Amino acid sequence: SGPVRSAGLWYVAPGGNDSEDCQSPTTACGTIDGAIAKASPGDTIYAATGTYTGTDSTVVSLDKGLTLSGGWGWSGTLMVQNGISIIDGEGTRRGIVISSDVTATVEYFAVQDGFSSGVGGGIYNAGTLALDHGVVRHNIASGNGGGIFNSDGVITLNNSTVNDNTAGFSGGGISSNGRLTLNNSTVSGNTAGEGGGIHIRHSGPVFAALNSSTVSNNKANRGGGIHSDDSSASVRVVLRNSILAGNTASAEDGPDCLGVLDSLGYNLLGHTSGCTFTSQLGDLTNTGAGLGPLAGSPGYHPLLSESPAIDAGHPAGCWASTGLLSTDQRGFTRFGRCD
Repeated sequence: SGPVRSAGLWYVAPGGNDSEDCQSPTTACGTIDGAIAKASPGDTIYAATGTYTGTDSTVVSLDKGLTLSGGWGWSGTLMVQNGISIIDGEGTRRGIVISSDVTATVEYFAVQDGFSSGVGGGIYNAGTLALDHGVVRHNIASGNGGGIFNSDGVITLNNSTVNDNTAGFSGGGISSNGRLTLNNSTVSGNTAGEGGGIHIRHSGPVFAALNSSTVSNNKANRGGGIHSDDSSASVRVVLRNSILAGNTASAEDGPDCLGVLDSLGYNLLGHTSGCTFTSQLGDLTNTGAGLGPLAGSPGYHPLLSESPAIDAGHPAGCWASTGLLSTDQRGFTRFGRCD
């Protein structure tokens, strides 16, 4: 066999040039797709803070397994990750497309103002995507998944926010037809016909897990917070140590949830009307969450002083699919009992 290849490093910055070698901060590409074209699977692309746009149907096309790391500032070879990079669809194109059979990580990026006449205004995922410390905001899809459309893929959101996206049909924030996991993340202010925050579709084996996450302030005609299609036994939506409250829809069609939700305990569910939810140890149901307006970046809903969610989490700590969480949705170190 041949020699083992070391992972390559590539650089991109607004004002850069794709004709450069893109292998140092001083010779950076000007577009993310320009750097992707030069990279090989397993490489990392460092993106300087600033805004990246495009001229094709998508700003960023991830057709190979890479890490896109945003928010970097540099002076010569001195680098510091102290901000966020923006992928802007300018209201005319999608933000990111992840191809099938691709495993990618996108961190410290905001995907905004994307548009699709079909599905996935901000992100269309057909592969395996980890979105870390990301923001998906102000995107529009005429069909499903204003912010994110997960097409038979696997997507995990860590310390990320999906806010103020719109879908003409379902899944204002997220529409998932695959495996979806939220850890320490927030879905807020999204709008759709069905599933204002999240729509879990029933075609094929589907699984969604919300861990120490918040779904609030979303709107829909049916299933304001989460709409889980329950026509298939393979559909399963599991909540653990999460808040699902403060969403709106027709009273009989589930302001917070529509469909079947499973509990692993220590959740707060504002209204059970419209959904099947069997309470487990530590669950609070049919009660207000006492949340403040969305704040920060990535955004979170702070707990007001009267919130029943304060110190109401699992006594052993806040858990996620990655294990015990050492920080909260703000990125601050957790102390005392888990909220």
